Amino acid sequence: MKYSILALTLATASAANLKSPSYYEQQFNQWKKSFGVKFETAEEEDKRMAVFADADDIINLHNAKNTTYTVSSEARVPLTSF
Repeated sequence: MKYSILALTLATASAANLKSPSYYEQQFNQWKKSFGVKFETAEEEDKRMAVFADADDIINLHNAKNTTYTVSSEARVPLTSF
């Protein structure tokens, strides 16, 4: 149930992000290092970083609501297109 709600929420992510591009770049690079992820082209990496940034916003907005559960990023977050 949590994942279907998150997937629906992520599908409605805004194109405008909440934080600076350098914040997302730092978080994305940390995520790549944590999961050992590499992309074949710069274009693919740019696309996946944009998806990661949208997901990060959704996660942070949800967690700020102090609901009964929190969400976090995992290995597949930037591999999902919206």
